[in-house]
Amino acid sequence: MKIKGFYLKYHYIIFPLLLPVVFYIYYNVSFKDKIKILDKKLAEARKQQELITLWGEKLKLEGELSALTVKFGGKIDYKWLMTIISEFANKEGIELTTVKPLPVREMKFYKSLSVALNLKGSYHQIGKMVADMENAQYYLKVDKLTLSPAIKEKEGKRFRAMAKDGNTLLKCEMIVSTLIPSI
Repeated sequence: MKIKGFYLKYHYIIFPLLLPVVFYIYYNVSFKDKIKILDKKLAEARKQQELITLWGEKLKLEGELSALTVKFGGKIDYKWLMTIISEFANKEGIELTTVKPLPVREMKFYKSLSVALNLKGSYHQIGKMVADMENAQYYLKVDKLTLSPAIKEKEGKRFRAMAKDGNTLLKCEMIVSTLIPSI
């Protein structure tokens, strides 16, 4: 029984066993290389997608930062704060008698600029000014507010002074502050 006899006797067993081996070799040679190339391209595409999402987040954060910069101001500048406060006071017809900058308070991530104000106006004028300051596009906070009626003396008699709008004139002591990020 030579090779030919062996072949004739066992060919129906050998071919089905060799067929998967041949396909396995073919798969390893051709498809695995292509799969590796596709995996590399897929990894690069994922990195690019991550970069695109990070870029989008960066643009979003830059927009929010610019909005916060407008709201908080960028540097320690009392002129900026006093100008804004005087605009609110003039808009309501309030008389600013004294404006005194207070020392800068430094916190961990921000600095606090404060201004002490003495003003005269009616309850409605002062209330409208405070509401306008707290609803402004800038971050302004009223830290302290003290109101007392302004008293006038005429011919030895004391009476309450009247404001321009016909209401009782009030003396107001107010401390207004804003924050400046120091990051």
